[in-house]
Amino acid sequence: MLDLVNTDIREMISVLTILNNIRKIMKKSEEFCEWGNNITRRTFYDIDEIITEYRNGSIPLGTKISCSGFLTKYSQTLLPMSYLRHVACNAKEKVVSRSIESNHIREQRELTFTTASLQIPVHIIPSLQNTRMCFLYPENFSTFIYPINDKSDNPSEKNEIIVPKEAKPIPVLISGSKHEKYVDKFVDIEARLISMPADFSQSLQALYNDVLFECNSSFFDPFGQSTFICLSLLDMEENCIAEITSNKPAATAQVFAEVHVENLETYPDVARQMIEASIPDLVSDGLKIVNFAGQEADPYLTKGDIRFVYKEPNIVGFYKQIEIFDQRLYRSSIEDFHKYSQIFSRKMQNTSLMNIGKRLKTYTDFVFDPTKASLFDSRGVLLNYNNRGNADLQDTVDWYKNAQ
Repeated sequence: MLDLVNTDIREMISVLTILNNIRKIMKKSEEFCEWGNNITRRTFYDIDEIITEYRNGSIPLGTKISCSGFLTKYSQTLLPMSYLRHVACNAKEKVVSRSIESNHIREQRELTFTTASLQIPVHIIPSLQNTRMCFLYPENFSTFIYPINDKSDNPSEKNEIIVPKEAKPIPVLISGSKHEKYVDKFVDIEARLISMPADFSQSLQALYNDVLFECNSSFFDPFGQSTFICLSLLDMEENCIAEITSNKPAATAQVFAEVHVENLETYPDVARQMIEASIPDLVSDGLKIVNFAGQEADPYLTKGDIRFVYKEPNIVGFYKQIEIFDQRLYRSSIEDFHKYSQIFSRKMQNTSLMNIGKRLKTYTDFVFDPTKASLFDSRGVLLNYNNRGNADLQDTVDWYKNAQ
């Protein structure tokens, strides 16, 4: 097994801790539903109203409430280890002049690119036995790609993502056997309001940044007494949910896959050189990355629509925007995404063999959809993670791995 020193443990444990808390919520969901079982209130609420009405005491825990929206398996409740706020894209290099001097060809090249905010990636939370955590977005939800604040005079806000109200969901615990057919559909639901114990939400508070706070502000309030609320259908009658329409939004989403290169950190003199030689579509041998102040990872200039991010000492992230609910386009995009990661892995093995005399393998750590893990690595995810000293996190790793 890989010693945990060989990966960015702080970052990996942060991601796993968020997943661990979500797993605990699902595991204890039936216990939470017992709170306030005698309270019945059928008042309709907009999704963004629920946390406000709960905070001011208008909706006690255990209350049955009705609401409508788009129920989906996708959420934005964690960030990959390699995520950064800004990247370069639309990179192109062309020859603007060519001459022969002293029997040598001399070229002058022009490299152009634009900078952009890296949109917040979506991911799917695996089922736990028969319980799934899905997310109910407001009825006017249309996309996971959000506008950019490009007009602010405040440098700290310039080019930051603006999360609109319709992109702020509330979690819904559902029964896989009873409610699966309603996932990724517009629905009316009657559900029970429940809240998570403080120790769950306190650990999330330490891990969330302002981007995640904003996305999840309709159910996660770090300043309130009960900071994490959600809806549950687990103890409701089967008619508690009804499909409104079979139409799906033409939603675009940022997806990701994240790998680490085994033992790359033990070769610091050539690590970056090997990474760059392995990128499938590096634009230029000249300018390769664009540095953004305050970012802990490097976004490389690539030719295609897949963003390549390297985070020292050994983490690589792939990011791509896809049409998430269009089956034809989704399949094509995932196939391209899969090929890109496989090319990188093969090139890394060949490049490392030339540079250090041994093949360095890549291991997939996290994928936006754990059931797609085998497409990026036939061995699965978190293959060489072993932390039996922390039973909680190891249980979460096993749960995440078993979803593939």
